[in-house]
Amino acid sequence: MHSKDKCTILYRGLLPYVFNGPNNSTTNALTDAEIDAITSADLIARIRDFFSYPHEIMYFGPRSAKEVAQVISKKHRAPTTLRPAPPLPPWQTRPLDRPEVLVVHHDMVQAEVFLYGRSLPRYDTTLLHTLPEVPSSLENARSSVKQSIASDRIVRNEILWNYITARHFGYTTDQRRGTYSAIDTLTMSDVQQFYSKAVKDRCKVIAILADTSKIDMKALEKYGPVRVVKKSELFPYSE
Repeated sequence: MHSKDKCTILYRGLLPYVFNGPNNSTTNALTDAEIDAITSADLIARIRDFFSYPHEIMYFGPRSAKEVAQVISKKHRAPTTLRPAPPLPPWQTRPLDRPEVLVVHHDMVQAEVFLYGRSLPRYDTTLLHTLPEVPSSLENARSSVKQSIASDRIVRNEILWNYITARHFGYTTDQRRGTYSAIDTLTMSDVQQFYSKAVKDRCKVIAILADTSKIDMKALEKYGPVRVVKKSELFPYSE
């Protein structure tokens, strides 16, 4: 991960900062000094300690569940009583309910601009205040979603990861089934109701990656308080 790469700054730095603030999945990492202080003994101890915490074993292959269970019972060594898992990092989701402009300086020709709001992660700027009713667009979108689901194939070890993801979000079946069957009954009125509730006239946060010498920083103030975020605030390591 390199903080001079535009995509890294955007997707691993700025966007997690927008959603979670300074404590996020990217900054929750060891600093350069902490990495330098790690010894081989520390690493070996952590590896040996790994199976003392709750864990799962996933297998994809030709053996039956019974055969796999037999191998695990012989080879997998874990204590009878496991330690409780360490608590998750206390990340807070920012409400994104007040106008704000976050700017990160980067030497580049064009600016990258993202708009976010409380209910939806990313806005098309043309839809912030009005949603045009175009029945043909709804039909095209409906057809596109159904074709995408129908042609999608979850195979091999992806089956396991799909199950884990579904379970994480509280699903006990493939959530695509519900989407596929429900989309036929979706009407433009349903779309408008959702738009009015979740999108229209919502306060928004504007995130910008640009060369600050090439944009009018004063003009941005009409969209909300402007704050320049340093790259050192986005990443736990020095450039």
